[in-house]
Amino acid sequence: FSARRRLALPRIDGYVATTDHNGIFTFLHLPPGMLHLEAEADSYSHGYSESVHGDDRTEVDSVQIQLDLSSRIGGTVLGPGGEPIAGARLRLDISNEERIYTASDSGGKFGFDAPRDLSRPSLRAYAVGYHPWRDRLSETTGNLVIQLSPLPPITGVVLDQTGQSIGQANVRLVELHSRRTPQENPERIASSGDSITNENGGFSLIPDLRSTWGRRFRLV
Repeated sequence: FSARRRLALPRIDGYVATTDHNGIFTFLHLPPGMLHLEAEADSYSHGYSESVHGDDRTEVDSVQIQLDLSSRIGGTVLGPGGEPIAGARLRLDISNEERIYTASDSGGKFGFDAPRDLSRPSLRAYAVGYHPWRDRLSETTGNLVIQLSPLPPITGVVLDQTGQSIGQANVRLVELHSRRTPQENPERIASSGDSITNENGGFSLIPDLRSTWGRRFRLV
């Protein structure tokens, strides 16, 4: 099945097994339906099985998953003063269809196990309150240093039709889609930042772009 389909497959909680020294694994029960098994190990890129039919009344054996040796792509996410940024979201584009995600730890460290034959993959990094970062890697090994620049807060004021300020109004930053209409309920749109106006209608909103890879936004 295609890499694009792999990205859309939901994970099923509660089904985890560890291989023995011969690489053998066993699941005693699988949920019904057509399934794929995913395998991961240090120094290897993720691998997937062919379709497996889950059914308590059948026994499936000889399932094989091939893992390819990987290259470790790692580094540190830093702020403008060299301070580590924890919780930054990172995405490595392996191809037009396949992507790998991770997040920086408390020391700003991150790492990917990526296929060894990558050619100038694209790496992106986002963190709350910082400009998005993107670059193409000329090398897929070594210790990368990603330095993010602060993103200034978005400030403004909310007024009614007569020009009077509105206090306690909810202000949200949402990704702009051409299919959305001004009449769409903003509470049903995932936000990339929230704020509440003060008594003078003013607000200050810090963008959080970790949950989206969009480039165009609007305030609602």
